[in-house]
Amino acid sequence: IAAYAATRVDNITFAVENRLTGQILLFRPGVLEHTASTLKLDILGTLLTQAQAAGRTLTPSEQSLAVPMIEDSLDSAADILWSRLGPAAVAAFERGAGMTATTPATDGIWGTTTTTALDRLAMIRTVVQPNGLLTNSSRAYMLDLMEHINPAQDWGATGGVPAGVTVALKNGFAVINGWQINTTGWVSGSGRDYLIAVLTDGNPTEAYGIQTVDAISAIVWGSLGS
Repeated sequence: IAAYAATRVDNITFAVENRLTGQILLFRPGVLEHTASTLKLDILGTLLTQAQAAGRTLTPSEQSLAVPMIEDSLDSAADILWSRLGPAAVAAFERGAGMTATTPATDGIWGTTTTTALDRLAMIRTVVQPNGLLTNSSRAYMLDLMEHINPAQDWGATGGVPAGVTVALKNGFAVINGWQINTTGWVSGSGRDYLIAVLTDGNPTEAYGIQTVDAISAIVWGSLGS
């Protein structure tokens, strides 16, 4: 991956956890990137923990925002929930998930939250693995949405992955420092089980960044099957 990254003009950082061995692989760890729409998982996780604390499930109104926010990456739904929850509540959820290098945006634009690939891996792990923060039903709800994304969102963590393999993902893109193009997800099947987070900025176009994260995901898929 380092050799591939050397041929690209964008800035790349990534983290991968092989759940079969417990090994975590890092490239340029500690590099700060903007979350873009990958933060929508944090927003939904915060909403679910608040519902859990109140002893209830999400209301129909909340579900009408949560579903398109994840499956279609609908920004307007995230805007409403971010405003209702507030950055402090999201930050508390992130700390509970073990995310130590993520700083919520203070400019009202949730996608400018800064993070690291390792922290995004922690977010995915919190959704995939049983823990004391999210109940099993909350995790199942999030995973169901992440596994049924709009086909237009089907890139990144699915790069190189054949049909029939489970992929739960949340991508993100925005124009911040050039194009910010991120992918995060869980891939399970054909002898593989891993979490992945690839964050890139400085992409000249959206398509260029998607090409980068697709290629890195394909390298990971191929390498972990060896």
